[in-house]
Amino acid sequence: NGGLGAMGPQLAAACSNKFAPAGTKFATVEYLPNLGYVNDDVGELAAMELLLSVLRRRGARAVLINLLPSARMQRFASCRDGTVGCTTRGHIERLDAALRALAANYSTPTIVMDHDGPSGQGLFNADLMHLNQAGHVRVHEQLMHLYATWPHWRSPSPPPSPSPSPSPSKA
Repeated sequence: NGGLGAMGPQLAAACSNKFAPAGTKFATVEYLPNLGYVNDDVGELAAMELLLSVLRRRGARAVLINLLPSARMQRFASCRDGTVGCTTRGHIERLDAALRALAANYSTPTIVMDHDGPSGQGLFNADLMHLNQAGHVRVHEQLMHLYATWPHWRSPSPPPSPSPSPSPSKA
C-alpha cells in the first residue's frame, strides 16, 4: 500500500480516505511503539485524533491498541527525551497516557499490551518491542470480546424502510 515500516500516524491521517474509506465499519489504530521518534508529539497526537475523528464520522467502530516496549529494551538505554530518532520508556508512557485520554474523548476502547506490566508477560518477542504470536492471539481475543459486546454488530438491524410517500391529493 505504499506505507513504510515504523511510520507514525501522519501518513495514515493525511491519506485517511485511502486507509479508512467510506463504508469502513471496524478499524484498529496502533502506532504507540513508533511515536516519539520525530520529536513532534503535538503533530503525532493531532494525527491520531484526526484518524479517530474520521473513523467516527464514517460510523466505524475503532479500537486503539497501545503497545509499550520494555524499559529494558536496548534502544532505550542510549536515548534521551527530546532526541530526534529515538525515544525513551518515559516518553512512551506519557504518549500512552495522552492516547488513552484521546481515546476516552472519542469513546474508543483501548487495548494495552505493556511488556513490563502483568498483561505483557510472555507476549513480546526477544526484541522486547514487538508482539510474538501469543501476543497477537491475546490482542485478537480482546478484539473479539469487544466485538461481541457491541450487540448491534452481532445482529445488525436491517436498514429502515423508506417512509411511504404521501399520495398526491386530488383537487
